[in-house]
Amino acid sequence: FTELRPELLESSVQALNDEMLARARQREVMRGLWRIGQPYRNQPIRAIETRSLAGGSGGFPPFAGSSEPWNARSLALAIGQAILMACADLKLVRELPPIQTGERAGGYVRVFLDTADDEASQVFTEALHDALGPLHRPRYVIPRYVDRVTAARLARWLPKFIGRWFERRDRETAMLHAVPRLFAKNAETVAVYQRRWNEFVSPGEAIYALRGAGETLARDPVRNRRTPSSEIHEKEVFL
Repeated sequence: FTELRPELLESSVQALNDEMLARARQREVMRGLWRIGQPYRNQPIRAIETRSLAGGSGGFPPFAGSSEPWNARSLALAIGQAILMACADLKLVRELPPIQTGERAGGYVRVFLDTADDEASQVFTEALHDALGPLHRPRYVIPRYVDRVTAARLARWLPKFIGRWFERRDRETAMLHAVPRLFAKNAETVAVYQRRWNEFVSPGEAIYALRGAGETLARDPVRNRRTPSSEIHEKEVFL
């Protein structure tokens, strides 16, 4: 309602009443939004909130059979899964708590580990921050590819499940991401992270980025805007 100026409010009364009546009929939706009847844990949970992933999302996951393009939420979840599984491989977490994602006001996506202890939550959020955030002289970087789909003219006239056979997929580099510091300590831990990245996010090899060809490779995408520029906040939330 705050978008309406006082002089416009009188002529909008009917529309406002209609909207309120419509909301009154959405009781189950509202109960879900307010989490009525769900248990409340009076403990803070560490979370990442990120915005402006749109520039680095889009395109299709570079895997056979992928049918839905990346969006900010699915991309953040996939990178989170790669991090969590790499942590498990290296015995950095004792359990595999579920990763929760949600869309927030202002175009933000929130990512956190549900039911995780403080140590696991901190490890996860710091690593996710590194992977999603801008490059700050990372020790290692890893590319993320996407498939761009071009439909043949014939596909436009065919049912979707048939038209897909007439699509052309071209793979291209979407972004260059930092390997989180947690995994960038030595070649062995980098290899573990790379394997999980290849499983959940994209094929590609991690590259040492502090000198030589790797340093040049990491510098060029910055100029070409092929590195993350997301707004990222770490915060504690109560659920």
